[in-house]
Amino acid sequence: MSERFIVGNWKMNLLRAEASDLALALKEIELPKDTSLWIAPNFTLITELSSKVEGSAIQIGAQNCHWEDSGAFTGEVSPQMLRDSGATFTLVGHSERRQLFHDSLEECGKRAASALKSGLQCIFCVGETETDRDGGKTFEVIQSQLRALFDLKPNELDKLIIAYEPVWAIGTGKVATLEQIAEVHEAIDEFTKENLGTSLTILYGGSVNPDNAAGILGLERVSGALIGGASLSADKLRAIIEQQNHL
Repeated sequence: MSERFIVGNWKMNLLRAEASDLALALKEIELPKDTSLWIAPNFTLITELSSKVEGSAIQIGAQNCHWEDSGAFTGEVSPQMLRDSGATFTLVGHSERRQLFHDSLEECGKRAASALKSGLQCIFCVGETETDRDGGKTFEVIQSQLRALFDLKPNELDKLIIAYEPVWAIGTGKVATLEQIAEVHEAIDEFTKENLGTSLTILYGGSVNPDNAAGILGLERVSGALIGGASLSADKLRAIIEQQNHL
């Protein structure tokens, strides 16, 4: 079995004490062979949690990054600053960044390129809204998002992971059907192979939980999950990870 990734996006949740307790609980989880556990807390927790999980297989990353190394960009954090704080990866292009903070296609591409150039691994998020899907524009929208990666160098693609997150399934309790997930993952795989010259790791995200994880993770082109709410519970995350043993 190829490497699989279970990634927790904690979003804007948890203060130091509860985050520390959760990190220590996650450290006790026995990971199946070839399965990696990555956690993206808020910026203020990266250094402390990196220290807490030292010596384990857990990696700590960020939820976003800027495209410049330094400068007059109030409120932003550069990839080099993230690496300096202990981060090994970053998310880019999460739908909440695109929708709430208006990160454009161009900006998402620049953020990803800067992260990869700095040596961070990058999870690049793509996905359609419910309106897009109802209008038959799912693949058109996702392809436009992926085009932001066309200028990446071949050596940078080794550190790039794609996460398909249908916007209508994030935090809503709705989950795409297995057929929908399989169809989009296949389309992403074919599109990236044709335009980037390589097959990329593709994760699924969108209300993943212990009850639906086995079916999702069992799909051929799904190499793991990007998990929001359920990643705030060690028990739920352990239950999701244990699904790997049944694949």
